[in-house]
Amino acid sequence: MHTSKIKTFSSGLLGALLLLLPVAPAVFTACDADPVKVSIAMEMDYSQIIEAINSANQTLSAKLTLIESALSDGFADSKAAQDLLRQAVASLTGTVAEKLAAIEEAVKSQTASLEMKLGLIEAAVTQGFADSAAQQALLQAAIESLSGTSAEKLALIEGAVTSQTASLETKLGLIETAVKEGLADAKAGQALLQQAIESLGSTTAERLLAIEAAMQSGTMSLESKLDVIDAALENGLTDAQEALSLIQQAIEALDDTVADKLGAIEEAVKSQATGLASKLALIEAAVAEGFADSAEKQELLRQAVESLGGTMESKLAAITAAINSQASTLSAKLALIETAITTGLADEQAGQKLIEEAIGTLDGTLKEKLAAIKQAIADQTTSLASKIDLIDQAVQDSLASSQAAQALLQQAFAALDSTT
Repeated sequence: MHTSKIKTFSSGLLGALLLLLPVAPAVFTACDADPVKVSIAMEMDYSQIIEAINSANQTLSAKLTLIESALSDGFADSKAAQDLLRQAVASLTGTVAEKLAAIEEAVKSQTASLEMKLGLIEAAVTQGFADSAAQQALLQAAIESLSGTSAEKLALIEGAVTSQTASLETKLGLIETAVKEGLADAKAGQALLQQAIESLGSTTAERLLAIEAAMQSGTMSLESKLDVIDAALENGLTDAQEALSLIQQAIEALDDTVADKLGAIEEAVKSQATGLASKLALIEAAVAEGFADSAEKQELLRQAVESLGGTMESKLAAITAAINSQASTLSAKLALIETAITTGLADEQAGQKLIEEAIGTLDGTLKEKLAAIKQAIADQTTSLASKIDLIDQAVQDSLASSQAAQALLQQAFAALDSTT
């Protein structure tokens, strides 16, 4: 048990505690000027804070104020604050609807910080008082309760995102809501996402565990999860293989019908905030999991390419970056190149250059590279022309002999026959 004797309190914690508890014996020994600090000789036990939090006679807003004061005055660290928030939610009485109404009232109040409100919303979700839709509504209410200019509101959101009182999942929900509400554009949203990831544990392993937990969340959109994977790749927290595993976890967390899952995948593929490499890996995982057939894969690829913004040059640069990524297979890259050609973003010459780059990204021995080429040739979502271009490039790069090229051509024709 945490006990503090002859402790110096800021007036914030003292005032908040005295509002919630019977007045304890206290001797005022000094008053300092701005900010006012009062040195109090008193027996102060952490259990008194817990007693106040568990009280059924005080509002949730008042309890948030106490927790915030305890945190700022050093009586509680971030973990303890999270525990206190959970206890505050657990202390609510009445029906689920009445409890949710009390949480909503506290979230709309002007007395608690956004950081505290974020922790409260997370506690409500984890204790089953708020589902995904209710969480979204609470996050929106929290943002709407902010006062000041847009810049001041964004600064408050940044403070909450970098705090330690909420999980990555809840922070991402806040960022997503801020973008939807127009307080942050796509660029600002990406910056907030980077800050959220940087606020995770001090070690790479801790950060990766937090990201994995977010992937398994049922309250985050697939689009937001892809954004996290993009940021994790950019920060060097994950490699290509781990990114593929995270994408698979994100898809497995979708708990609707196959049609609903495909709809969520389409929504993520159309997003302009997510990188093309992650979209390509997502499409590949969707096919592997059986949520998309060959025709749907081609449609998803088309949507991914059409989601690219900017000039023709910048779009082609995004495609090139995705081709050079290690987050997807040669087969998926060949399908992307073909889509770039059919949508007019790349001509035949540019397409051949992209195939050359795709082959250049292959790792491993000559045998392993040839196996990747064989897999791409066997894929039924790309045309015979694209496969012949791939075989030609493999020969030019000395990855396939004339005899091997002949075998690859036979395989390409066999794959063509199986679709007719």
